[in-house]
Amino acid sequence: MKHERRYSPRDTPKKRLHAASPHKAHPVSVSSFAPIDTLQQMISLLAQNLFDSAQIIGDFLLAYALKTADSPISSKDSFLASYDVTLMSKHLLPENSGNCMMAWTPESLPRHFHVTVLYFYAEVLTHKREWLRAKRHYQRALEVLVSCEFATGTQLQARTERERLKFKMTKCMVELGENQKAIQAVSEIPIEFRNLEMHIMLGSLYRSSGLFHKAKEYYQAALCQNPYAFEATIALAEIDGSSASMSKEEKILPIENFYLSTYTIDPTQSESDIDNLGWLHTLALAHLASERGQFQLALTNLDLLEEWFPENLHCTLYRGKLEMDRDLLFQAYSAFGKARQIDDMNLAFMDHYAKSLRRNDAKVQLCNLVQDLFQISDEHAIPWLAAAYYSELKQELDTALHFSERAILIDSQYFEAHLFRGTLQLQLNRAEEAIFSFTACCKLKKTLDAFAGMINSYCELCFKGSNRYKEALATAKSVVRLYPHNAQSFVLLGNVLMLRDENRSHARRAFQRALSLDNTNRNATFGIVELCIAEEDYTAALGRLHGMANESASEEIFLKLGNIYTLKKAFPEAMEQYNNALSINSFSSAAISALNRLDELMQTQNSDLPNILEQAIDSSNQGDSMDPS
Repeated sequence: MKHERRYSPRDTPKKRLHAASPHKAHPVSVSSFAPIDTLQQMISLLAQNLFDSAQIIGDFLLAYALKTADSPISSKDSFLASYDVTLMSKHLLPENSGNCMMAWTPESLPRHFHVTVLYFYAEVLTHKREWLRAKRHYQRALEVLVSCEFATGTQLQARTERERLKFKMTKCMVELGENQKAIQAVSEIPIEFRNLEMHIMLGSLYRSSGLFHKAKEYYQAALCQNPYAFEATIALAEIDGSSASMSKEEKILPIENFYLSTYTIDPTQSESDIDNLGWLHTLALAHLASERGQFQLALTNLDLLEEWFPENLHCTLYRGKLEMDRDLLFQAYSAFGKARQIDDMNLAFMDHYAKSLRRNDAKVQLCNLVQDLFQISDEHAIPWLAAAYYSELKQELDTALHFSERAILIDSQYFEAHLFRGTLQLQLNRAEEAIFSFTACCKLKKTLDAFAGMINSYCELCFKGSNRYKEALATAKSVVRLYPHNAQSFVLLGNVLMLRDENRSHARRAFQRALSLDNTNRNATFGIVELCIAEEDYTAALGRLHGMANESASEEIFLKLGNIYTLKKAFPEAMEQYNNALSINSFSSAAISALNRLDELMQTQNSDLPNILEQAIDSSNQGDSMDPS
């Protein structure tokens, strides 16, 4: 028999006083939602880098703001009466945060609240690198902001907010690679509303587009706003230092004349008498002299700065780069080593340090440097390029090429990675691919290294039977026009002219012109030596090389001396020169290989000796005259 339970009054279910069961919806009153406090929490989380939490809160705020955007203020929505309209202004205009005022009519407050939520939501997305979504939300914020009615007397602040929002959207365009759209967007911002960051961005965008005169205009505007904006100073030095469209006197105007007209400095002054900003002029001169190829003047200015600021990281690093440019590898090694002692966690210029170790065949030191750089960061392009240098030193060219491409993937604007990729492609007999890499280099920055790589690629194709002589000659002539006062430009022209026997006299004149501009230019002397060898004038070639060795001995000079003595069949003298090369660099694979070949030649005295000698010299001299790296 089925029993039925009888309920007493005490068994009657009581009303729940606790939280709702997870199986039942808990009614929430809209009045319990405090949007202003919630927005403040979102801003606080953003400031603390808790982006996921801020985004989740933003999702709810966006829905609420969209719902109330067109609702007038009423007693029900009295929370907007306490809404601080300066929240976005203080974030957008930090330089004027103390002067932010009420800029909007009461009727526009709900829509302005919507704008503020959209803005901070977009800020969260930029920190998460979601550029496309961020751009869309900045654009929506701008569209809503335009519809808001501002109060009388506050039009300027309201307009400033709109222009800064437009610039935020432009920065997303740059990250998305929409450079032309970005240029157009920033150019539409009136001059009176452009800040320092806008001028720097416009300068960079125009420079990357190859419009150097426009780039200079905005870099100069940035310096006028703030002479400490040294990004603009360095950019102007790089542009003007290599410009062929201006005379030497005109080149002074953009940077040098700016600092001279604003701040003066006498090198004989004591430290206490130095003008507060005079050191900027000296630093600008150092960079400008470096870009012009006036290395001694650049070093003189660096010496002056280091007297005032001992153990300065920037000057020490830049000194290492200058010594690299002068082919003084030991001095470069010492400077970069000192920089590592100052700050061993620094990544800047460490690619140049790695290059100096690579050129010095210092495998162990380069391996240690690569490991240190990866411990600092593997998300930066510089460690990957350093790893590429190390792999190339181990003759692992495919691995080196992969690492250089990884560096480019991380930073598509990384000039040194594009340059080394081209160099590797040239070593792998991919001259056509190398031309594209060096062309990409020239688009980023027109340098002699990039042009040298391009010319080398054309010459390599000529050696393989492809008729690219016209392209090589045209490129070399354009380099001379771009760098009429730089000796290396004439060296490159001479190297191309040497490809044709009938142009040897023109090649010699090009090398002599280079020496007249810089009598210490080794590549020009090497070019004349190659011409002497081609004409079998070994005595003249040896005389020039011995003169260079007496002034500044190097591994390369001794190798060339050994090669010429080998051609003359003066084997004991050749062996002495190869050993001299080993005394400078005991790891020199070229010297070791040359000694092995020499030993074979001394043991093989037969009728084929001249042919063997020519093959040995060709193998030893490959790439000596024009090294794009």
